[in-house]
Amino acid sequence: MSLESHLESRKGTEAWQICQDRVIDVMKKTLVGVMVFEVLYPQLDFKGERIQELVGIFETNSIEARLCQTEVHGLYEMGSMMEHSCVPNINMSFDEKFHLTSTAGRDIEKGEHLSIMYTHCFWGTWALRDHLIKYKKFWCFCKRCSDPSELDKNPSNILEGTVPEFRGFLEKYSKELYSSHYYMVAARHSILQMVGRVEGPYETKSLMEPRDLLIETASVLRDETNTKLPEGQLRKQVDETLIQLKVFMKTVGEF
Repeated sequence: MSLESHLESRKGTEAWQICQDRVIDVMKKTLVGVMVFEVLYPQLDFKGERIQELVGIFETNSIEARLCQTEVHGLYEMGSMMEHSCVPNINMSFDEKFHLTSTAGRDIEKGEHLSIMYTHCFWGTWALRDHLIKYKKFWCFCKRCSDPSELDKNPSNILEGTVPEFRGFLEKYSKELYSSHYYMVAARHSILQMVGRVEGPYETKSLMEPRDLLIETASVLRDETNTKLPEGQLRKQVDETLIQLKVFMKTVGEF
């Protein structure tokens, strides 16, 4: 097959187990399962790993067809071969029979690769890269993801501010955003980064709130162990800051 399945890298992952539970096991339990398919199509391979490979091909290469009445995913002979960019040059449209039409979204220079977007344009870099590494098995280095300002659009960034302003942000959006939302995590982390920047005497009591925020952030990021991803890097930084803060608080308490 010419389409990538990422079979080996999917083994042992959540996607592999979901396929086992929702596809392979269901086939085995329904209508005497795989035995029926093997009788009807003896020329085909219905072993578990083969099914995993097929599901991997579909999840890696399928394109989402968004229509008013429904959303489906499908494989397209040419469309599924186009590469990804968070700043694509190809627009896609679908008719009621899910036929794909590709048109240039802007002027395309000679030799430039044709690209579509595998994600959603309004997502921030963290969400984009998380989706791509989890489902498409690659880390995006396009010009948008490589730019901290995301081409001066700043969809993932929070404006610079003071500790009270960030506290106000957390309070205002605590009922609208999950505590693990990267805006909330970024706001807590910004408060933590301000600890120690203000001149004057320190009291252990005055550091309790930043410490509690640090502990809460560490709890939110407890499952982020891959330091190759932004979330894992942030978790490592938070853990190190928590250790340093505890040492600092102990020192202050001795004066």
